[in-house]
Amino acid sequence: VVLAAAALSYERNLQKWELERTQQQAVTNYLNQVTTILLEIEGDLHAVENKRLQDLTTAITLTLLRDPDLDESYRGQIIRHLFRMNLIQKNEGGPFVALNHVDLRKAELRKANLRRVNFHKANLANADLRDADLRDANLHWAILSDADLDNAKLSNADLRNATLRNVDLRNTKGIAQSQLQDAYLCETQLPDNITLDPNQGCKQLKEWGR
Repeated sequence: VVLAAAALSYERNLQKWELERTQQQAVTNYLNQVTTILLEIEGDLHAVENKRLQDLTTAITLTLLRDPDLDESYRGQIIRHLFRMNLIQKNEGGPFVALNHVDLRKAELRKANLRRVNFHKANLANADLRDADLRDANLHWAILSDADLDNAKLSNADLRNATLRNVDLRNTKGIAQSQLQDAYLCETQLPDNITLDPNQGCKQLKEWGR
């Protein structure tokens, strides 16, 4: 019995190590691909003649982020890498990788610098956004249900039509009532200075199955 239990434990650990190795390799391969693409660029990063490379970078990024074998910590790492490399598209356009419509459910983005990032229609449900800088971010139509926004900076973030089901906004920084006027709130915990109905969007979200 003892030997069987030990063998089972070893097998589980082996599977865990193999998954970890596979994920690390996937991220390494991705970063190598991005580096190769950047080396092909001539002139201005955002020039029209580089549009094909921009689209290719976005495509391989979204493909990797949709990989069901890639866990939340590695997906968060990719976003951090791209931001540090100044490759994430901001509200004013510019850099390379478009993250609108991206699937970042459960992503670990604690303390991430996401200022002015375009997350239009992104799915950030259950994401760890504690202490994240989301000032001026485009979260229009984004899904933030059950996301952890404790101490997140949200000044001037565009939250129109954002889904904020079961989100605690009481410890966020810089959020104003005007930002939430058109958001879909449901079981949302609001700061004392905001007098909106915390369930103003429940009916619509129910109709949508959210």
